[in-house]
Amino acid sequence: MKHRLKRLPDWERRLIDITEKSRKKPFVRGKRDCGLWVCDVIKTITGVDLGVDYRGVYKNLDGAKLALKRDGGSLYHATIKKLGLPMNNVNFAQRGDLVMLRGDEGLSLGIVDNSGAKILGYNHTGLLSHPLSRAIKAWKIG
Repeated sequence: MKHRLKRLPDWERRLIDITEKSRKKPFVRGKRDCGLWVCDVIKTITGVDLGVDYRGVYKNLDGAKLALKRDGGSLYHATIKKLGLPMNNVNFAQRGDLVMLRGDEGLSLGIVDNSGAKILGYNHTGLLSHPLSRAIKAWKIG
């Protein structure tokens, strides 16, 4: 189901807050991983939980892949199912938008930070930052 998202009036403050809180939280597959972390951020800035169908459903990478298989077979197709087609040009991604990049374990998701120049993401080492130039796909959030 494709969602029409609208950002909450104080979304910028919410993005800063969840980023700061996330720095202290460990990576937990199926609870706080790359996909569910961006779902947490999107829920924080829009009030809509795109990850509700995935929370607690898997505990390892194979389980995550199996969960994604039912939503189109890949992280990319599952994202399209939730948000529609990506932007035509990743260079249009702005603060708070969702981006896809290649990570150590394949495709990964992140959020454009409040500076608009970096991608915030989550992996087994915790919260991390990449240059926005690493984005290969992007979706408008709100």
